Amino acid sequence: MLQFSLFQLTFENSSPESQSFVTIHCKGAAQPFRIHKNVITHYSPFFSAAFNSDFKEGKTQSMSFEDVEAPIFGFFNNWLYTQKVVNEDGNRLQLIEYAKLWSLSQRFLMPELQAILLRETQDTLPSSDANSGSTLKDFQQYVYLVVDHQEDSDLKKVAIMKTLSSVNQNNIDAVMNSFPEGMLVDFTKALLEDCTQLRGWELGLGLGGVALSMKTENAVAVETPNIGMFGRHRRSR
Repeated sequence: MLQFSLFQLTFENSSPESQSFVTIHCKGAAQPFRIHKNVITHYSPFFSAAFNSDFKEGKTQSMSFEDVEAPIFGFFNNWLYTQKVVNEDGNRLQLIEYAKLWSLSQRFLMPELQAILLRETQDTLPSSDANSGSTLKDFQQYVYLVVDHQEDSDLKKVAIMKTLSSVNQNNIDAVMNSFPEGMLVDFTKALLEDCTQLRGWELGLGLGGVALSMKTENAVAVETPNIGMFGRHRRSR
């Protein structure tokens, strides 16, 4: 667990403010995180408000999160000191870990870190190991059922993008049958948005006309096995 950073900050002065700590308790942690107060409150308005208040958190300089996994908070703690999103070995995180850390950064009111993590989720492939906890299905389930209930959100867009990239004529039934609640509507909308950019749509041909246009004008691409839905169009973006 990343309890402190790989490269701890050093403080040139010994003022009480720079040497004071706050304590964070997380689900499943063997020991709490002790973090310099001026570090965590500098980056997070959420923690600044909590630890500088007259409420329990301000008086005890402590906070507990029963819904936050210790390893995920460890990645966050490490970023506070290093500005790097890495695991204990200094390597990239898994897709689901980036997503969970994105959720924390949203909760802690840190849009700059959110933007970094969103790019990482876009660039990171799902695991092919069914037991990894970071497959495409795991990512879909987390985004739609656990964390993100907004109608139009960044993580949902990433989930749809990755799903569109993975679907082909051999797996479409399996992929669509595993959709979490609410995802089928977003997936369908994304397909329709792709259609509106294909030849024939602007002529008012509708989906049938677009499909016919694709078959007659680009038969080779349409008949190529294992190509994603509208894969030719998507690769050209």
